[in-house]
Amino acid sequence: MFFVVSIELKTACDFHGHLCPDLVIGYRACKLAEKILGGERIKHDGLVIVAYNSTSAIDAIQTLTGCTVGNRALQIIDWGKHKYVFIFESSGEGIEISLRDQDFLSSEEYNALEEKMNCNPSTTEDVTLYKKMIDERVNRLLSATDDEIFSYRMVKLQSVRREVITGLVRCERCGDMVLRSHMTRASGKTICYECFHKETGMMENN
Repeated sequence: MFFVVSIELKTACDFHGHLCPDLVIGYRACKLAEKILGGERIKHDGLVIVAYNSTSAIDAIQTLTGCTVGNRALQIIDWGKHKYVFIFESSGEGIEISLRDQDFLSSEEYNALEEKMNCNPSTTEDVTLYKKMIDERVNRLLSATDDEIFSYRMVKLQSVRREVITGLVRCERCGDMVLRSHMTRASGKTICYECFHKETGMMENN
């Protein structure tokens, strides 16, 4: 199946490696945020994005907005949700965008085939059917309206700023050099999050 796509989506596709439903969701979320918040404002007013998944959508977001994990303007909290918050750093104002329930994204046939392909060697028929299902999903996501795909609301947060990368210190448990912001105290020692998890079974969040 062939798709007529925008230059922006083509660029995201080239960066990611292929066109897939999650990439389209990230692209559509960015375009909706741009429409509501203003394209020029997004480019110049210090945007910070929080994404609640680590899917292919992240590549579209980084490509379209310039907000990346590396420049600390993209924060990922992987709850497995297609939910995105686009916030202006200076004012805390922005938009929260969430994927609506889409029957075609959670069909039993698709889920069964995906599980089969993940657990067993795939046949040619499996791959052909899977590709057909992917193309159908992409087509529906590209042709649907914003309101059909997403729900959204305007938000205002009290404090939004990019994480400042701090100096390095040595973990007193494993000896690795770690960002100072990613250390915690346990058993009287200053240790890294990895050692904290090994020692307590709990996850520490910065």
